[in-house]
Amino acid sequence: MLAFQLPNPLNVAPGAFIDLSSNLFDGPIPLLVGEIEFLNLSNNTSSGPIPGNIGASMSKQLFLSLSSNQITEDIPASIGNMPSIQVIDFSGNNLTGKLPSNIGNCSLLTVLDLRKNNLFGEIPASLGQLN
Repeated sequence: MLAFQLPNPLNVAPGAFIDLSSNLFDGPIPLLVGEIEFLNLSNNTSSGPIPGNIGASMSKQLFLSLSSNQITEDIPASIGNMPSIQVIDFSGNNLTGKLPSNIGNCSLLTVLDLRKNNLFGEIPASLGQLN
């Protein structure tokens, strides 16, 4: 088991496959720089908000799991800038606020797991656009 903070920003090579799940990484989720295709940071002790740039440079992202951490605040609207994403798992955190209205822009999304959070409000109509 690894125990330390991740570098911030986290610079990665295009097409990177990163699985750092089930460790003891603490501190904030780092700003992500590069075209990551697979990122699994689940089951750590990371805290704070999801970086606001989460979708800005990740148009080829296929899998994103930040589940079972101590992540707080809202899901940033930039999540809708990930047209290739197939799996988003933010379950088991302390997320609050509403689901971004542009989540339907993630047109290939097949799994959206937001269980065990503190989200509220209406489900965005754009979710109905997903297959």
